[in-house]
Amino acid sequence: MKKEWGIKDIFIAFLGIGLLFGALILSVAIRDSESLVFRYPIEVRNILMGILYIGFVICGLLVVCEGLLKINFRDCRILPIKVKTIWIILAFIMPLLVSGILLCFPGEWLNIEFSTANVITTLSFTLMFFGVGAPIVEEMIFRGMMLTVFEKKWNKGAAIVLTSVLFGVIHLIGQKMGLRDFLIMTLSVSLIGAILAIVTFITESIWSSVVIHMVWNIIIMGQIISIGGVRPLYSRYNYTFNSDSFLLTGGAFGIEASLPVIIINIIFLIIVWKLWKKEDNKFS
Repeated sequence: MKKEWGIKDIFIAFLGIGLLFGALILSVAIRDSESLVFRYPIEVRNILMGILYIGFVICGLLVVCEGLLKINFRDCRILPIKVKTIWIILAFIMPLLVSGILLCFPGEWLNIEFSTANVITTLSFTLMFFGVGAPIVEEMIFRGMMLTVFEKKWNKGAAIVLTSVLFGVIHLIGQKMGLRDFLIMTLSVSLIGAILAIVTFITESIWSSVVIHMVWNIIIMGQIISIGGVRPLYSRYNYTFNSDSFLLTGGAFGIEASLPVIIINIIFLIIVWKLWKKEDNKFS
């Protein structure tokens, strides 16, 4: 018998956002616990944190999906794990194109000397949290469970819009910003969310989106090379714009909310939308 999807299911799906933050808080608490793992090097603890973050979310999603929503990981496109080469190529094109265009604007390089230990510490956190943990967790929740629930309740278009806006909004938590920064950041991250949602529909799997998300985070948000309007002290290489224009720097959130990045994201959104419609026409 086909299940009727109601408002109750929507509220249950929102548990995914709580699960995301709960798993993060718990994994960080374990990493920094003196009684449990504090005796191990920070690099080992960073790796453990990333693994625990993913593991806690998988366990939580099993309860929410199979126990409450009565859907499984295959229904949510979390299983099987599959990635197509074209999306791996796109995963590198997007952030490299963004970086290349931004580096064309006048600015200066600032190289900060780090010790080998600091480099390893930075890499362990960047790769395990930004590069692995966050993309897998966020894709399982937003493009896995929530996209599926919203699609079943309404339709694919509504699912794309809702999950993308929610994806944008959760990135505002903990940020100190005015209304202008709030709106532009929500728009920017929502555009990326829409791209990832459409790729998930095209491939019938979250894993191409996971790869795109991973590469974007490592190159754009990672702590190895930084491009922007300020000089962050956590990056080994920093390119600082001569201009402090909000349209170029992206304001409080950084270059992800800059006008060049938003324009590029709109272009890629149009491209994946056309690819999706082309795929639909093949089967119509």
